[in-house]
Amino acid sequence: MLLAFCTASLAHADTSRPAECGLNAGETHVVTAIIDGETLQIDTGGEVRLAGIVAPRAIDTASAMRAWPPENAAIAALTRLALGQRVTLHPLTQHPDRYGRVVAHMTVAADEPVWLQAALLRSGHARAFGIAQNFVCASALLAHERAAETARAGLWTDKAYQPRAAYRTRELMRYRSTLQIVTGRVRNITVTKNAIYLEFGQDWRQDFTAGVKTGRTSAWTVEQREWLKSLHRQRVGVRGFIERRNGPYIEIGHPSQIEVLLEDSRSISTTGPGPSATQPNEAQTVAPGETVPQIGQQKSERPKP
Repeated sequence: MLLAFCTASLAHADTSRPAECGLNAGETHVVTAIIDGETLQIDTGGEVRLAGIVAPRAIDTASAMRAWPPENAAIAALTRLALGQRVTLHPLTQHPDRYGRVVAHMTVAADEPVWLQAALLRSGHARAFGIAQNFVCASALLAHERAAETARAGLWTDKAYQPRAAYRTRELMRYRSTLQIVTGRVRNITVTKNAIYLEFGQDWRQDFTAGVKTGRTSAWTVEQREWLKSLHRQRVGVRGFIERRNGPYIEIGHPSQIEVLLEDSRSISTTGPGPSATQPNEAQTVAPGETVPQIGQQKSERPKP
């Protein structure tokens, strides 16, 4: 979700299909079972994990709940759309994932093919995210998600899926291993040999941080890395799975995981080398009583990864 690199509105991307994202149509099969809100079984007996989306699960509540209505609704929606239908796979790779599943975009064969990921996102039964660090079709998927969020469809009516403030570190740690959008002001940026860290608090050992790997195998361009460095003191939203690395942490694998928030509006603006979007403002950008550091202010040195 970029600012300087914004080239087109996500609102104009919602007619995209997998083929328009550079994915070729693969084999056609019949869906024989629905495993969960993002996984299907086809007539070969194999399983297909829908690429580019994350369906709701009980773990999203950070509680011991077993039955989670948004999860049940997502399974029901996928069942209505796909069970017994002939579908075309648009696989991301030729190799299965570590669970033996094909990871693919999927369309229901018809005069007007139905893109399953888009249908689930627009009805509020999934959120957009590039699983396995594969963000093909990210702009189009975010557009479909944004339409559901704006309409408060499906899961977007539940507070479990609202953005979370970066300074609420204890709350963030309760949501480890779940997909979240964390919003706040970038207080400091640390650049090491192999990473760029966006730091949202005064102490990176405890506060929320988002990091980008920039080593030899990194796909981030020089231009994208410079854009990251320009985010100092800006309010942003970061999308990803919470993990513990000192404090709460999100690994950023693609620019679409970051959006720059407008200072004076609840609407938002842009997504990293990619199209624009809208995103609710967070309640507070820094913890009460804190101040935003001056440009160039440094924290204690972060060890090299």
